[in-house]
Amino acid sequence: MAVSYVGATSDTSVTTATTFPTSFPAGWAAGDVAILAGHISAANLTMSPGAGWSAVPGISNPVDQGANSRAYVWYRVLQSGDSAPTITGSGAITGGWEMVVLRDTAASPFGQVGTNSTAAGTSVALPSLTGVAAGSALVGIAHARVATGTLPNGINWDAAYTEVTDVSTSRATSAANLRNASAYRLIASAGTYGGESVAVNNSISSSMIAALIEVLQGSVPGTATASADGSLSAAAAVAQPATAGLAATGTLTASAAVLVPAGASLSATSAISAAAVIRQPGSANLTAAGTLSATAAVRATGAASLAGAATLTGVGRAVRPAGGAAAASGTLTATGTVRHTAVAALAAAATLDADPSGIRNGTAALAASTGLAATALVRVPAQASAAAAGTLTAAAAVRVPATVVLAAASTLTAYTPGAQVRGSSRPSVSGPTSTTSVTGFPGRAAVTPYGRSAATVTATRDSTPEVTDG
Repeated sequence: MAVSYVGATSDTSVTTATTFPTSFPAGWAAGDVAILAGHISAANLTMSPGAGWSAVPGISNPVDQGANSRAYVWYRVLQSGDSAPTITGSGAITGGWEMVVLRDTAASPFGQVGTNSTAAGTSVALPSLTGVAAGSALVGIAHARVATGTLPNGINWDAAYTEVTDVSTSRATSAANLRNASAYRLIASAGTYGGESVAVNNSISSSMIAALIEVLQGSVPGTATASADGSLSAAAAVAQPATAGLAATGTLTASAAVLVPAGASLSATSAISAAAVIRQPGSANLTAAGTLSATAAVRATGAASLAGAATLTGVGRAVRPAGGAAAASGTLTATGTVRHTAVAALAAAATLDADPSGIRNGTAALAASTGLAATALVRVPAQASAAAAGTLTAAAAVRVPATVVLAAASTLTAYTPGAQVRGSSRPSVSGPTSTTSVTGFPGRAAVTPYGRSAATVTATRDSTPEVTDG
């Protein structure tokens, strides 16, 4: 549900004060998000709204412009029984405040934020935010300070923004004064926003600060289907916690995570990607016609299928520990681990790749139509087959400690000196042009080199017999 505007409040004209009592706008409710800004004309004085209010993530309070102009931006998810805070200063402050309240926000309500300032000017540019999500809202905070002289008599926002507060201090013109204002904008279409000019009315050169805050919309409620004809994107998370579909005809993207924690399907006709995690712990499908990728992990923990028609990639891990399938028509890759711990297949039509390890702990197949490779380890410790139509390779070891088939159509190799292709029971290990060492403890291991009949080697305790097709 898209973010909606509830209301705004601000202080009345003041001279200097040590405390600034605030107020909530009419109509606020529990669950609303309140953004509270404080403004200071002082060298080293500070402000605090007290317990329960936190700095907006991404903004380092205070935002300073020079030695005497600074702003704070805090927030709170409002609760039943809340009272508006009183902002307390570390001394007598020439300053002010405003509060903007929004509804239907995400549990983690903030996406991108930014601040800009100018030492002496009649305008300041709002920060530019890329990848702003549809359904979100942008909240702008600005102030202008003069050391002495005439104060700006108003702050102008671009026409795309709705100004909701605009107030000033009222000290003598021989003293410093501030004008502070706020505005909001509701976002219908994802894209790049910000960069607009915030200007003073009467061209009075001022020290100016501006902040722009993206407030994210809440999750898709109930069992509804969330879809987009082109791209579906979110700056933080794309989530579908019910039993319906989450789909994009083009690209489905999240800066943080793509999450489907129930029996719903998650699909995109081109690509699904997340900066953090792609997760499907239910029983439906997580599929992408193009690339399915996550900076952290691609993970399915239920009976669902996990698939990318081109590439399935997790910079952290590609994990499929339950009864469905994990597959990529092209490459299945993880910088961390490709892992499958249950009875389903883990397969790639081209290459199945993992930097530290490629692991299959269940009873189904671990297979790649061309190459199966791991920088550290390829391991199949249960009654499954591990196979590659091309090369099966591990920089450290290829290990099969059960009664399974381990095979490569061209070469089966372990690179590291002293590393082994090994089985601790009675595995069949075959590679047409491979040089392998097999450790059998206790019992026997069979090696079938290219063009040779099967040879049987009996390994005694602690021995390492080798059969080489050289």
